[in-house]
Order: sequence, then structure tokens, then C-alpha cells
Amino acid sequence: MFGGGTMSSSDGQRFPVRGKTLTGRNMVIHGGQVLSTYTHVSDQWSTYGTKIIVPTAREAHFVLDDFLGNATDLPIAEHATDSHGATLIDFALFDLVGKALTPRLRDLTRVTLVREETPTEIAKRYPHAGPLLGARWNEDLVAGCWPDLLRMAGSLKYGQATASLIVGKWSAASRQNTLAAALKEWGMLRRTVHLAKYLSDPAFRRKISRQLNKGESLHALRRDLHYAQ
Repeated sequence: MFGGGTMSSSDGQRFPVRGKTLTGRNMVIHGGQVLSTYTHVSDQWSTYGTKIIVPTAREAHFVLDDFLGNATDLPIAEHATDSHGATLIDFALFDLVGKALTPRLRDLTRVTLVREETPTEIAKRYPHAGPLLGARWNEDLVAGCWPDLLRMAGSLKYGQATASLIVGKWSAASRQNTLAAALKEWGMLRRTVHLAKYLSDPAFRRKISRQLNKGESLHALRRDLHYAQ
């Protein structure tokens, strides 16, 4: 009924605040000063992580923080987010630490999927999906940086560096940075694998939506409590 504790999700929620605050920001769309809470929820409806973040910061930078810092006994192996919580860097780092990022992405027609062969060979093998695989995967780039990628994953897994700092730095890195390019290349491959399953497996899509709905229902509870109900 409540799930096996192997899957979780995360999402942000904004609340109005008054007075001086380090994390609050004025946002016209919300009619004043707000701050964001970023919460991680298991498939058993338990909240195992909450972080106050600047509302103008990208949520994807904070997905791994409480996920890797989970101090509970939950054997979480899979994590769902919406489009705001998934970047190529997140796809790569989740896989490198031995976990799975399974987001619900929007605007799938704009997402670049990768292939390993020429367009002609791919079109023959996959007549329907072939046109979606628009980019050639650079395997040599990833192979050349593989030891450094594993060391980075080890630093995250054993707490030598915070995930939000790593994700933020690599997301902002220039294209000339070889390691950042390799990390994004690996993320493109993992995103392609995820979307192939997401598009072809209705049960997989329902599982992700069901988990994200659990987080949304907890958001609704907090919203009711916050606004005098």
C-alpha cells in the first residue's frame, strides 16, 4: 500500500516571508518576498530531507544533497523529479553513484537523444525511433575521462564534497572544459536510456507519476497548514 521504500521524489515549494532574510527574494509572480523549501519524499509518504534554498536558484542543483545524505534506513535506489529537477549533470552523477534518476520530462520533442552509429544505420535498425536519435555519442571523450568521473562520484558518495556545489559548478562550466563535457556526454546517454524506457513502458510512466503525486499531496497539506487552515 505504501511502497517498499526504494523510490523517492523531490520538489520545491515557495512560501511568502517578511523581514530580513538571507534566502528570501522578491518575485513579482508571487507578489512579494518568498523563499523555497526543497523536500525529498519516499514512496512511503515520509519526508526524509528538507532544505531551504534561494527561490531563484535552480532546483536541479539540490536533488542529490539530501538523497546522498539520507540518514534513514530506506533502501532508496530510484529518484523521480519534474523537468526542473533534471539536468544532464544530474543524470550522469546519479548513474555514477549507482542510483537511477527517473524524471518526468516535458517538451520531449526538444530533447536531444544520442546514437552510436550513422543516421542511415540507425534508420534501418529503428525505423520509428531512428529520427529521434539526433546526436552522435562521443564514446572516446567519456572513456578518456572515466577515471576522473569515478573519482568525482566517490567524492560525492563519501561526503568529500556537497552535491549542490558540484552540480552547480559543472553546469556553469564552459564547453572547453573536457571533464564537464564528458560528464554532460554521459548524462546524454543516461537520459536517452531513460526516455527510451519512459516512452515505451506505460507502467513505468504511471509509477513515476504516482510518486510525484505523493510529493504534490504533501505540498497541498503544507499549503493548507500555512494559510490558516
